[in-house]
Amino acid sequence: MFLGGSSKYRPYDDAVLDGVDLDIESGEHTGYPAFINQLRTHFSAAPKQYLISATPQCVYPDANLGSTLSSSWMDNTYVQFYNNPCNLANINNRWNFDYASWDTLTKANANTNSRMYVGLPAGTGAAGNGYLDLPTLQANLMTLYTNYSTTFGGVMLWDASWYSNNKPYVLGLANWQCNFHKHHHTYAILYHDNALSLLSIYDNFVHHPICYIICPSVINYANALNSTSPTSSTLLCTASNNGIFTCDSVGSSSSYRICNNGNWVWGSCAG
Repeated sequence: MFLGGSSKYRPYDDAVLDGVDLDIESGEHTGYPAFINQLRTHFSAAPKQYLISATPQCVYPDANLGSTLSSSWMDNTYVQFYNNPCNLANINNRWNFDYASWDTLTKANANTNSRMYVGLPAGTGAAGNGYLDLPTLQANLMTLYTNYSTTFGGVMLWDASWYSNNKPYVLGLANWQCNFHKHHHTYAILYHDNALSLLSIYDNFVHHPICYIICPSVINYANALNSTSPTSSTLLCTASNNGIFTCDSVGSSSSYRICNNGNWVWGSCAG
């Protein structure tokens, strides 16, 4: 229904999602390793690649996903460093903040390209705790990258609705990260838990994230290895760059294109 099948009940018609994220915070949790194994069996014969991710609480090990994360293939882990004493604001308190255990778990994953993202609230009201002012957040992220560069994937923000009311903050973070990665490492910001805004953009569907910034009313594609942003007129849409975005115009009539399995698909940006 979501990942390329032919069910008549498909909620997004012919749109094919890029994977499954496990945001499991209650209920039984013993069946998820088998679920992931079955998904990967289907994925192995699929014409495109899919991502499997999880969104555990920062308390280690996570009560609902601990056994799954220690035994199952993961592409990305979006650890929620908020709503808990282990939130990012306590980075200097070794009794509360435990990033090292998550780093070790990520390194032990069967997927050698597995990456961990720092989950944060996108607005002051998005979580009970964990929201940080931009300078403090940037300094903390720099510390984490410096100490855990091999597993550090970037930032996940909860969620698109809060982000939309806090755009200057998110824009500042996005621009800082894009400038940072030009000199250090390539990683991206993800907006979690919104079918239209979960933007995990990958180059050739392997772990070389493409940094993107927010241009007027639209996501603007910017290749981390190229100083200029490609446009649909200069960039070919092929299977190898499936999923890339490009702005076509800005202003009141702004529009964009996305490469979808060899064809450019046009879209109008929201006001």
